[in-house]
Amino acid sequence: MTKIKNIGLVGISGLALSLILLFIVNFKRTDLLVSFGSKVFKLFNILAIVILVFSLLTIIASVVMFIMNKQKDPLYEEASVVSKLNTLQERYSLQTSPESKPYKQAINEILHQLEEAKTLSSDFAEIVENNSHPIIQNIGNELVSIRVHILGDAKSIYRRAIILEDYDTIDEKISHNRTLLEDADKLIVEAIRYIDVKSNPTDVDLKNLTESLKDLMKLI
Repeated sequence: MTKIKNIGLVGISGLALSLILLFIVNFKRTDLLVSFGSKVFKLFNILAIVILVFSLLTIIASVVMFIMNKQKDPLYEEASVVSKLNTLQERYSLQTSPESKPYKQAINEILHQLEEAKTLSSDFAEIVENNSHPIIQNIGNELVSIRVHILGDAKSIYRRAIILEDYDTIDEKISHNRTLLEDADKLIVEAIRYIDVKSNPTDVDLKNLTESLKDLMKLI
């Protein structure tokens, strides 16, 4: 994302420079011709146009890259979903009706689950560092899948909570996610034991870790 922003900044800077050059060329035409001659004037004009075209192409490229990056990232909506849930939570905090209470609690829970899934994924990445063992890489991928799964549930819960309908489905999703996160936490502990050189991991440890991963994948 930083790379895309930098490309965009280059394009915007180039556009600004080209506009300045075009301004000089058009409004100082006589002075340039007198001071530098027609060849230099034409060079200024061509340079301004080239920079302008390059800048526009760079800006377009950065916009396309930004859109494609969003489409590739299954978590790009995470921040906006959290923001919507927080707004809905604030709205319900002003209400005193018994009907809205369980939905408010559900929103609190799904927000907590979103944060927990994000923390598990980032903490695991930091713990394993550059461990390239396939089973460790797979665990990392599945932790991201959990974040995606819970994000999808969060969007579904948000829609239902707005109209205060179908609480049973909301409760079912939250309960399932709770089990999912608990199993993921246990799997991370086993993974740490496996990669810890002091524990001297064996084929049995690897088998147990693999089975735990399979069980987790069934829940996602």
